[in-house]
Amino acid sequence: MRLSALTSLALLTTTVAQLFQPDEVAFTTPVTVAPGLRASVIFSNLTVPRGIAIDSQQNILVVERGTGVTAFSRVSTPSLGWNRTVVVANDGFTHGIQVDDETLYVSTASDVLVYAYNPSTMTASAVPTLLITGLPADGGTNFIAILEDVIPEFGTFRINDSRSSAHA
Repeated sequence: MRLSALTSLALLTTTVAQLFQPDEVAFTTPVTVAPGLRASVIFSNLTVPRGIAIDSQQNILVVERGTGVTAFSRVSTPSLGWNRTVVVANDGFTHGIQVDDETLYVSTASDVLVYAYNPSTMTASAVPTLLITGLPADGGTNFIAILEDVIPEFGTFRINDSRSSAHA
């Protein structure tokens, strides 16, 4: 019994440690920045971060390959730092991420998916809408979806890979 309780406590502690990171965590290797700029660690131990966007509430959204989309929000408790929230769990996301008000666009190796997104709660709809499908298989995981123009009735997407681009 006692061993089981200790094991549960250790697992809980590990999980909590991955959801919050205090300020002033040091870089693991030296970082050089241009004069007048500074760099700081927001969160460590991400799972292959591949894309980044900032929503209207200044949350930082990151595509983590093998995890999905995570959001990082500034907090003051338990101390100054950053909270990590999984917005969409999907290990198929590759690079592309874009957020426009309450719409989140994310790409897999073959598709661009659209989620209803609430920046205040950092939550997304459970079921996405398929916006684009059938991206060429030879593009691998290098596709990046970029929302070029946002017009209420019509938007333009550019899908880029390292060799070519296509418009949808």
